Amino acid sequence: MPANEQTWRDQKSLHLVFGVTSIIMLLSTIWMLAKDHNREWKVYQRQFRNVEAYTANARLNEQESADYYAREKELKRQVEVAQSEQPPENLVEAFVAEAETKKGDSRYGYRTDRIEKAKEELQHAELLARKPGASKSEDEVGKDGIYEGSRKNAIEKRDALVAAMQGVLSRAKQIEDNSQRDLKFKRADLDGVRSRYDIGVDEGVAGPELEKIEKEVRAVAGQVDALLKIAQDAKTHREKLQKLLEEAVADETAARKALADHQGDVNRLETTLAERRNNLGKELLELPIIDAFGRPLKVDNIWLPQLTWNNNFRDVARFDRCTTCHQGIDKTAPGSATVPGYPTTQRLDLTLATPAQPAELTEEQDRHLADIKDENTKKEQELQYNLVNAYGLQIGKQGIFA
Repeated sequence: MPANEQTWRDQKSLHLVFGVTSIIMLLSTIWMLAKDHNREWKVYQRQFRNVEAYTANARLNEQESADYYAREKELKRQVEVAQSEQPPENLVEAFVAEAETKKGDSRYGYRTDRIEKAKEELQHAELLARKPGASKSEDEVGKDGIYEGSRKNAIEKRDALVAAMQGVLSRAKQIEDNSQRDLKFKRADLDGVRSRYDIGVDEGVAGPELEKIEKEVRAVAGQVDALLKIAQDAKTHREKLQKLLEEAVADETAARKALADHQGDVNRLETTLAERRNNLGKELLELPIIDAFGRPLKVDNIWLPQLTWNNNFRDVARFDRCTTCHQGIDKTAPGSATVPGYPTTQRLDLTLATPAQPAELTEEQDRHLADIKDENTKKEQELQYNLVNAYGLQIGKQGIFA
């Protein structure tokens, strides 16, 4: 039978069918991705993220008041005062005396002369800082008697003294760590020798050979005891130095802690705001198609293995996905473990007395209104100005769920 180019099915019809079905599949894929992008729970999560950002920003604005900054300034001032004061001399002398107890030990090699030198320089700097000079006025003197122009120099000298003491403490810590390391290695040697002895006993090694191993065990055990004593002595010495140094800088530590506690809530709110606030990266991950493969919005699956349901053949664990939409259900108000962080919506009716005379607009407000072309926008802005001038309040541009 002669060959021909005729196919079983018409190629044009196949091309047409393939083209139409491809378009249908493309449209179906786009429709599927669009439906996935606009799923109801994603809308709730986007709204709640905006709510959290709004709440964090509102609480941050509430914290950052004039009283907050005044208190922060006062606490920073207390830190500077603590930094410029000379540590108690008896504690510094006790620190040096404790360091001198290791003077005969070549491992330590403390430079206590640096502490003495730094202490003398601090005493001299503090003396000068309390003495009025030709360029100092009485208004520059602080409550602690130190002139502000010389406070920075006193702080630098005190930092040098503390750094010298820290150097001694760091060396003591290093010696302690080395002692603990040597003790650890020697204990490993002791375990090895004891293992040889136990094996010899089990295998019935001859008496002389076993006695030789036993002597080796006693020798290594004696070395372990000696190293243990050295390590304990190094630890005790380091702890004494550390305690004296902590007591010497206790005022500065307390002042810094008070400042950190004061700034803690604001720092925490700033971190929360940065995490919840929308940014370019989140917007890119939430774009259609991209958010189908990996996204910040996701279903919350809480596995409850103790709460099962019957699936005919066996009991299977439940998965709770309620918090996928109810994002704020487990949030509580700051400082409370029971008060809801996001209570149910409440209606608040506020009645304001009508002023006898309408509030006058400022020249700047009049100029701004004159520049607005759209009448609706102009009326809304004028209403805002009247509220501000009459009552000292204004209506937000949007609600927190907008």
